[in-house]
Amino acid sequence: MLLGGEVNAWTKSDSGVTTELGNVSAAVYYYPAVKSGFFFKGGVGFSTFRAHDGGTIDGTGVGFVTGLGYDVRVGRNVSLTPVANFYFGSVGDLKSSGTTFVTGWKQHVFDFGLGITFH
Repeated sequence: MLLGGEVNAWTKSDSGVTTELGNVSAAVYYYPAVKSGFFFKGGVGFSTFRAHDGGTIDGTGVGFVTGLGYDVRVGRNVSLTPVANFYFGSVGDLKSSGTTFVTGWKQHVFDFGLGITFH
């Protein structure tokens, strides 16, 4: 079992509006068979949402991550790590200048990636 931290960010611009989502989490990595390199992970932290086109609408709330991956050793203390993750954020109310625009905002992100793990 390992403890770690993760930062996930996503951004998109469309029709002059830039939308940004993010999660920052403390995560636990569980290796059911240490020598295999396969792991599950889960963690909690906080989540953010921001949209801007001159004005800004944003919010921050609780978030979590869950996923799985596999460490492929490429050196004594280094692995390439393909992963699949699900990030969830319960941001709550989205506000601009103190005015609430949306209540109960939740966001879901699935991602697939390749990381570098230092052991």
